[in-house]
Amino acid sequence: MNTPITDPQSIRILPEYTHKVVTVDFTTNEDYDLWFATVASKHATFGLKNTRETGTGIANRPVVSHYFVCDHAGLPRKNETSTPENKRRKTLKPSIKVNCLAKFVKHVYENVAVKMVYHWIHNNYDSCQMEDIVSSRLPLELRNWIIDCVDRHMNLKSIKSLLRLNIDQLDELDGNIGGGRFPPSLIIKQQDVVNIVNDKLNKMSRKHAIDRLSVKKWLDDLQSKNHHTFLFEQENGSFVVAWYSKWQKELLEGALDWCIDSTHQTCKSMTNPDHYCYLYTIVVRSPFTNKGVPVAFMLSSNEIIPLLVKWLQNIKDSNNLNVARIMIDCSTAEIGAIRQVFGGVDILLCHWHIKRAWDVNVKKHIKGGDKYETKALQDGARICIDGMMEATSLNQFDDLWTSFEATYQDDFTAFYTYFRDLWYNRKELWSKAYRQDAPFHTNNLIESYHNQLKTHYLGRKSQNRMDRTIYLLSQVMYADYRLEAAQVFYKVKPFPLSKVEKLARNRAEEVDENAAYSMIVKINEEISWKLYSCKSFTNNEVVYHVVISPNGYILSCSCPVISGICKHMFLVSKIKVIPYYANRSTPAAPLPVVAPDLASPTSPLVSLSTEPTPTNNTISNTEFHDKVAVLGRNMLRSIGDAERRVVGDDLLMDDLCDKIKSSLNLIDTVGDRRLYSSRQL
Repeated sequence: MNTPITDPQSIRILPEYTHKVVTVDFTTNEDYDLWFATVASKHATFGLKNTRETGTGIANRPVVSHYFVCDHAGLPRKNETSTPENKRRKTLKPSIKVNCLAKFVKHVYENVAVKMVYHWIHNNYDSCQMEDIVSSRLPLELRNWIIDCVDRHMNLKSIKSLLRLNIDQLDELDGNIGGGRFPPSLIIKQQDVVNIVNDKLNKMSRKHAIDRLSVKKWLDDLQSKNHHTFLFEQENGSFVVAWYSKWQKELLEGALDWCIDSTHQTCKSMTNPDHYCYLYTIVVRSPFTNKGVPVAFMLSSNEIIPLLVKWLQNIKDSNNLNVARIMIDCSTAEIGAIRQVFGGVDILLCHWHIKRAWDVNVKKHIKGGDKYETKALQDGARICIDGMMEATSLNQFDDLWTSFEATYQDDFTAFYTYFRDLWYNRKELWSKAYRQDAPFHTNNLIESYHNQLKTHYLGRKSQNRMDRTIYLLSQVMYADYRLEAAQVFYKVKPFPLSKVEKLARNRAEEVDENAAYSMIVKINEEISWKLYSCKSFTNNEVVYHVVISPNGYILSCSCPVISGICKHMFLVSKIKVIPYYANRSTPAAPLPVVAPDLASPTSPLVSLSTEPTPTNNTISNTEFHDKVAVLGRNMLRSIGDAERRVVGDDLLMDDLCDKIKSSLNLIDTVGDRRLYSSRQL
């Protein structure tokens, strides 16, 4: 729009015609377009109803005729009724159809001339009244304004900010709406924006009018772009639609820990629009962002073991997997499918979901004489079963189970039977005593992904077709995850650390640099993976091993810390100038697939010599510049810290200045061929 959308202007202008039917001749189509924008569109909202071609070669006959009618033309549907009483929300609004007879015909001739026959009088409603303007369809000019905003990737929140009137405009507006002049933003409703966004999404996601055929076209399109796709259908309507990209495949193969979960009622089924389908996702921790990232998607008609087996077996057969643990909620179907496909993989049940299920049964079965006694008994039951979950050894778990039996077997038989039959027999799936090597105990990675999915992509709506869900997952959300990884990779965004990891990094920073150099030794192994030994921070006789991946970043450590980046990894990163995450200073190679079998701290590797072994110190120019940049930042930070410590003490300030000068003199001698031979550089 030429004028701001919040400025008062004439939305409706009454034509100054004297006859009911007006005929206007235009020499070109551009002249007609100008008339349509300044006269017809300003009078009412017209829509194209029909087009008729008469052919060429007939004198004084138009080549094509376009028939436009007012949006209030016609009568309401006869079968239209009010909202059923059993519905909570009003879904049917009064029709705007009032049998308006206003219309016009556009005749286009062979010499590009245009004749317009305009029946401009509207009956049964006043097109210039505010209530009738609001009830009409959005004027073409405003609709085009919204389309332009959507094409510029503006969301509803940003569009609403453009429509918002300031206080001065509101003061001017009060009691001053008349003659059809008012801010156009007043008549733009949220649903108008939603409708245009949905229309654009439909155009981008629908490859066919029939959802099932559109889904197949999407799979063909993804496969042509190096995605792995899988389609399984049965005559009874059951189906599996799955896919993942080449980028996701590398993350999938390199991950030791998976999280698998499903979202219910994600979208309509492609075989029966009256049914919903399930979205299953595998989420792993990204080495680029330290966050959860989806690496495989599956849309299924049912949440049953056979369909899950089809999907997981296809993933297993198509990849070189290294998965060791899979975190799920309490789904028996997922447990059965994982055991059938990945027999040797540890299954971990999410502690949050387990505690939620326990709490329901504690409230159901544990009752006392009054509410105070009931609360005390229920709190005691929670402490008892939570203790079994948090047990650190098998003996501790057995002792807690014995105490649980003695307390609840006779007095609360129903609760004891529930816990024994459903949970005690599967204790290795949820007790920390049986899963001491588990890096996490909740599926927060995938729950966070689900929240992002429903909030920012699916819009918490379950009425979408499957093809739109595939479009949003494979084209929009997937691109966002890759973009974030690229931003961290190229150091545009910092690598996010958890609170525990930040504490570990601070511990590593506190170690004296000279002592740190003596703690770290490179081990010369005949494998592509570099290996460093790092002494314990508290016991010099204990040595851990830090693995450097072929890609050039720190991968893991053999210390007891089983989740995230430990202080030994931070120390090696600081001293050896090796990144602890994948970034642009690492080779652009696929993620590691097979990890070396490292010994524990009690293995013979601990007694290896602490003398550094000869290694090839050749580095690329990129690696050299990155190392110099890191060391330069560390030096500036050290100088700044020292300056704050010595300020006010003349002797210490002079000593610091002398040491900085000595360091600068040493740096100046590097590369001076009068002092070193070329082989020593």
